Amino acid sequence: MKDFVDIIKRRSEGYKGPHAEVIQSVPELYTLLNKLISRQALPPRQRVFALAVVGYFSIHDDVMSVHDFGADGYLDDAYLCCHVLRHYLDVLGAEDLYEYWGGETDLRHLLDEPYLALEADLGPRAESALNFAGLAAYMTGGIHE
Repeated sequence: MKDFVDIIKRRSEGYKGPHAEVIQSVPELYTLLNKLISRQALPPRQRVFALAVVGYFSIHDDVMSVHDFGADGYLDDAYLCCHVLRHYLDVLGAEDLYEYWGGETDLRHLLDEPYLALEADLGPRAESALNFAGLAAYMTGGIHE
């Protein structure tokens, strides 16, 4: 995982776009999801969401490919991370999220205004990313146990 996180860091560091706070946190968001999975901090039905997002990172031709958009290609990945983590805050609470969070930005802040601005700017691409990752049907009312 470390090598992949290093690749994400190289591609996202120094990003100066409108969502710099989120893009520069992508390595830590990805790492947080991995820690939640590997330490089995999530109930099985909730693990599926994190696994879907981690898998989404490895898709070459996702909704906004890093290969086509450069660092902006992480906007959809970041959106999915934040979307799932917001869900975890609502369903599971914050304790495990904060225990495993290693980012410089306050996680609750990141999942609030920056996430909402990103969602608004992505527009239909946000829903496309949820669909592509297989999360849309489940994140809106299916698996919340």
